[in-house]
Amino acid sequence: MVVQEKYKSKLTGLPGKLVTLGVLNESDARKAIELSRTERTPIVTYLLNKKLVTNSEVAWAL
Repeated sequence: MVVQEKYKSKLTGLPGKLVTLGVLNESDARKAIELSRTERTPIVTYLLNKKLVTNSEVAWAL
């Protein structure tokens, strides 16, 4: 399956991929990264708990 990248992002890892795919905007991704670090929560858990992404979107990005 070929996935077309919609946006460019300076972020790496899953947050960067979610931004590149257009699932999450970069501002929200950066905030989520910072808050997940503050809460000492894995970024995937944070994104799912705050309903910023769905399980399907995470699976798609991976």
